[in-house]
Amino acid sequence: MATFGRSIREAAKRHVEDPMFWPLIPNWNRVESALPKFLDALNKAVAEDNRIE
Repeated sequence: MATFGRSIREAAKRHVEDPMFWPLIPNWNRVESALPKFLDALNKAVAEDNRIE
């Protein structure tokens, strides 16, 4: 979760510095190509998060 928080802070900082800048967001094929197990890990995390205890 700390990585997510740092990412949000960095994005906010960059937005304040240049509000008209929009970085290109890679599509899921590029994400999966760079990180082959990412989508499986994401699906598992979402399933665990949605599990009712």
